[in-house]
Amino acid sequence: VSFTKPSEAFDYLKASNDVDLILLDLNMPVYNGWEFLDNLEKAQINTPVIIVSSSSNQKDKLRAKTYKNVCDYWIKPLNVELLKNLIS
Repeated sequence: VSFTKPSEAFDYLKASNDVDLILLDLNMPVYNGWEFLDNLEKAQINTPVIIVSSSSNQKDKLRAKTYKNVCDYWIKPLNVELLKNLIS
């Protein structure tokens, strides 16, 4: 399932238990990835998250580690090898 609006994705997550993994960009309309992660924690949604961002800033990487749902941080652009590893 794919969403372009964070609010729609969040509503779907609240209503569904069939999501195995979230690929999350930090720069999104309406509210950013950090706010999305905050909302996941407040709602006690424990779906694993991989941040996919153009930011290679070390502060962002460290901040990502403070969220229990975040299991990895990938820097765009993604390469084929990363995607193959995700699928396997």
